[in-house]
Amino acid sequence: MKSSVMMTHVVKFLSEFASDEFDEIKSYSVEKMIPAVEKCVAEFLKFMVKLKNPNKILEIGTGAGYATAHLALYGKEVTTVEYNPERLEKAKDFLKDFDNITFIYENAKEYLKKCNDKFDFVFVDGVKRDYLEYFFLLKPHLNDGAFLIFDDVLFYGMVLDEDCEIPFKYRKTVEMLREFIFEMTTKYKDNCNILPIGNGLLLLNYEC
Repeated sequence: MKSSVMMTHVVKFLSEFASDEFDEIKSYSVEKMIPAVEKCVAEFLKFMVKLKNPNKILEIGTGAGYATAHLALYGKEVTTVEYNPERLEKAKDFLKDFDNITFIYENAKEYLKKCNDKFDFVFVDGVKRDYLEYFFLLKPHLNDGAFLIFDDVLFYGMVLDEDCEIPFKYRKTVEMLREFIFEMTTKYKDNCNILPIGNGLLLLNYEC
């Protein structure tokens, strides 16, 4: 299965402009089959954090810390939530030189139910079928004008084609992603956009 909705030569071209300072984390993630964003997505995250200059960033889905590293380069405070203890410990090791990252070992939905913080920038790369639920749980924790990015919303292109043959194990995920996209683009159509970067990014500029 392709890892991206982007054409291979486009991915290769964009990778030439990507920094290699966190390649060790990316290589480890690939080797251990730990989900990690495409290099072009990582560069986009870094660019948007520098552009938005948020005070508090939340990441759902740390993995081994590849996206986390790019968020933390220019982010003032980064809170990252991961439910897999081995991945989280590896991320802590990779990112030990950062002093602006708080690592949370917990199911993201449970964390959001009891969290008291508010955030200016959120990157969601957790369980794809839970994206809509994540969003409703996130709403009380968003400052006005918060910027949200949801990764993998086009899911290998399966979300795009109503007639494609979807493997049984992915059917629920694709169904829920389509519902999520419909909800976001309908209710927030003036503040929401989808970019065909990596496996698709849904961007939302949230207004309370």
